Amino acid sequence: MRRKVALLLVALAATSTAFAGCTADTDGDVDLGPVAFTNTVVLEPFTESGDLAPWVSVDDRQTASCRPSLFDKGNLNARLCFTGETTTALDPCFVQAEGEQTKAVCLPDPSGRNAVQLDVTDQRPPEPNSADNALPWFVELESGARCEVVGDVGMTLEGLPMSYGCDDGSFVYGPPDSADEVWLVRQQAKGAERTRPVPVRTAWW
Repeated sequence: MRRKVALLLVALAATSTAFAGCTADTDGDVDLGPVAFTNTVVLEPFTESGDLAPWVSVDDRQTASCRPSLFDKGNLNARLCFTGETTTALDPCFVQAEGEQTKAVCLPDPSGRNAVQLDVTDQRPPEPNSADNALPWFVELESGARCEVVGDVGMTLEGLPMSYGCDDGSFVYGPPDSADEVWLVRQQAKGAERTRPVPVRTAWW
């Protein structure tokens, strides 16, 4: 997905901004094959010693204050951060699992390398049990469509709340059904009036 760091901007009061700017690399008839199982990933951009993981490529560095993430409540190291240079909100960013948690990393694409590194001047950690039953913040569907969680936007379909906006113009309603090895979500294709079940290829926290 060709997305700039600016797509990390969070407009908490504007539904459209929550899924604006995503552009897919899935143009054309690309057959990714069937999903045998859903791969689940807990994003960890730091090593055990607290250094940046070697796969992370820092494009920019800023200072920020952070609070518990609104979009990735399933990862206790995820944060919503406000940069000191601007009033930009970045969510989710990720702090070290151990230690003083003075650094955070924000990645617009969890499968990519490009990141913004933050020097954290102040932060508030989440409650210990806040990760229970939380949605993954980013999912890739069987088709290759990539979807970001949108938070509570107050929109429903078939009795389910909107949960994700996708780079192919579709939306996902309700939480993933993780009862089997292959997770399912209810996807409303672009222009469709109803949802249909589709497999999830990868889910990131």
